[in-house]
Amino acid sequence: MRMGMVMRNALSLGGAALLAAALAAPAAAQEATVFATGSVDGNETGIGLLGVSVRGAGFGLKPVGVVQGYYLQYTVPASPDQDSSVNLIGFQPQVGLGWYGLGGSVEARVGYNLVSGQDEGNEGDDVPVVEVEGGGSGLTTTLQAQTWSTRPELFGLATYNWGEHFLYTQAQALVPLGRLGLGAEAVWQQQTGDEGDYQSTSFGPVVRLGLSTESSVSFAGGYKDDNVRDPTWYARLTFVRWGISF
Repeated sequence: MRMGMVMRNALSLGGAALLAAALAAPAAAQEATVFATGSVDGNETGIGLLGVSVRGAGFGLKPVGVVQGYYLQYTVPASPDQDSSVNLIGFQPQVGLGWYGLGGSVEARVGYNLVSGQDEGNEGDDVPVVEVEGGGSGLTTTLQAQTWSTRPELFGLATYNWGEHFLYTQAQALVPLGRLGLGAEAVWQQQTGDEGDYQSTSFGPVVRLGLSTESSVSFAGGYKDDNVRDPTWYARLTFVRWGISF
């Protein structure tokens, strides 16, 4: 309990420091990116996510903050002949530092993932297996990197939830062809816990359409396999709007 309070206080102080730095900066010195994604698979897993990232404008080392919320639904085996549906709502703020150049960027962030239905003692909190597809509440760290000057363009993301021992990784490679971008992606997830281990692998093609010079929509889909359910398909739609100055 005391360690959790220390973590929350540290995050609060870090967020306040970044906010103070942003307020002290000149007008129009921040840049925001808005993103939204929806994903489904053949095993009745669905997630909808909405988020915003704010960083110092320009090149070089800048503070960055990310806030995202999501709704997650999935099924788990409740008995040999019946599945149980689980519905979760998550909220994750993060703060950190990023380096931004002409051809790419790297970000390192720390935050906390708050998930409904994770408080000990509440009725219905017990999930028959470990919480798949996103983990539960806990301290999170994220490393994100991308390039847009290379061919193919590259994107990598790794997030670890220390409270739930959950690791999420994603890698994409896209070749731009005018307004289109064609490529492939791979996603690997792992969670360890007292109730057992969970691992999931997904991979497939990605198609990106540039809606303007500062927005795009992409579709990804393919094969998904984990050690809990049968292999299946997945599909994901993502919208991104970047370069919002204020």
